[in-house]
Order: sequence, then C-alpha cells, then structure tokens
Amino acid sequence: TGAQSGDIYLWKGNRLEWSFEKAHDGAVFCLTPSPDGFLSGGKDGRVRMWNGLDPVKSFSFADSMASSRLPVRIRSVFYTGESLLVGTMSSEIYSVDPNTSRSRNLIQSHAGGPINALACHPLQHICVTGGLDATIRIWKLRSRRCVNLREFSSTIVCLDYNDDGSQVAAGMENGSVAILNSKSLSEFSGRSDRASPINCVKFSPSGRLLASGSDEGVIDVYDVFSQCDLIASLIGHAGAITGLDWSKDSKHLQSSDDNGVIRYWDAPAGLQIMDGLDK
Repeated sequence: TGAQSGDIYLWKGNRLEWSFEKAHDGAVFCLTPSPDGFLSGGKDGRVRMWNGLDPVKSFSFADSMASSRLPVRIRSVFYTGESLLVGTMSSEIYSVDPNTSRSRNLIQSHAGGPINALACHPLQHICVTGGLDATIRIWKLRSRRCVNLREFSSTIVCLDYNDDGSQVAAGMENGSVAILNSKSLSEFSGRSDRASPINCVKFSPSGRLLASGSDEGVIDVYDVFSQCDLIASLIGHAGAITGLDWSKDSKHLQSSDDNGVIRYWDAPAGLQIMDGLDK
C-alpha cells in the first residue's frame, strides 16, 4: 500500500512486513506489479521501478507539464511486458522504455476543467481549442493529435480564425484579447481594455477588424492591420455579450446578450443602427 506521506508498506495478512519511508515526495497514487517487483507513482511526478523491495530506477515527468496550473502527478502505471504506460493528472499518457529511460508522449489534452473554446480552420482539417488550464492547443483532425500548444496567463474563453486561417484571436477571462499566428501561436498584438471576461471574438470577413464582446456588455472593435488599435467601443447592451456576427461587407455588426436582446451596429463608425438593417 502507498501512503499520503510517500511511504510504501508491504503487508502479510494484517501484519506489516516491510516499509520504505519517503519512497515518493508526497502521496503515493498508484502501485502495480512488474515481473521483478512492482512500480509506484506519486504526487511528485515520478515513477519508481522496484526489484523485489529495492528501488532500482526512477523516471521523472516533472518537466513535461504543459500548463503550470497543473503540476504533473502520476495517477496510473501499467507494465506491458516491454514498456511502461504512465498516466498523469494532466490527461497525458506516456510510453517509457525501462532500459533506455526514454519516454514518448502518446496522448495529451486539456485538463483541470472544461474546454471553453473551439474554432475550426476555414481551409484545413485543423482546429484550435482553449480551456480552463490557460492553454491554447492546435489539433490535426485526421491524426487526432495536438501539434502545438501555448500557455497564457489567464483562462481561455473564446477563439476565432480569420478568413484565410493565418490568425487566431483569443478572448480571456482577465479581459484581454490576443491575436496570434495560427501556426506558431506567437503573438502579433494584444489588448487589455476590459476587466471582465471576453465572451466572444469575431474577425470581420475582410480580416481588418476584430470585434470582442465582454461580460460588461461592451463590444470593442479593433483594427488588426494597425497593431490592434481600438477604433470603437459599442455601448448599448445591458447584459453580457453572448454572440457576434459581421455582415459580408465588414461594415455592420450584429450582437446578442444574455438578456436575449439583439442589436445592430455600424461598427467602424461606432454607431448603433436603431431600425435594424432593413434599409
């Protein structure tokens, strides 16, 4: 058995036969048999291999974490006969060669909470996701693999691709907006004009304008081609913004809020259109 203290105990019936103090730095979360002994994994992000009752190898995954919000903790270990399979609290699975100590990531994903945002590339079989773990991840849909990820300082709430798929806009819980290269996830520009979460972001069809809607009920319109300059703040909603949609000519914007109200805007001019777009 493994203890919260990191100790491991061997029992015969109800009698304690053997103990190893501080086998792990923190709680022992898993134990599994192997041909020559057993394997253990714990809160410290390590897997230890035991020959009989002697520790012979240790594999650390502490440096493999994708998000600093989620320290690597080993939740499960399995011996296949040739390799070790290691599952972490961060929704990752690794294959480890016990002879060379080399590890290979088989699966990785968001962890620690919900996936809040998903956007599909307009031209390729690619999507981008963001979640409570403050990471944005790019996925190839055909291979179902994550091909890039980046951690941010705040939870990701919403995402949107521009029309040619070269940029991704991200709205965050701390009220900031970032425009990223869609391949490298490096940042082109960013703004922090709100103190409440950004619920939706939407590029105009031309790619020049970006609208972001916040919990404050305010819609900010940015000029993407001019280092994300703020060109208008659209004020009129009494509730949090829940949706944004541009007209094909990139001049008019439709918005909705959590009170069920829809409003129309001349976005570049920063003016509300009171009688809709019928005229």
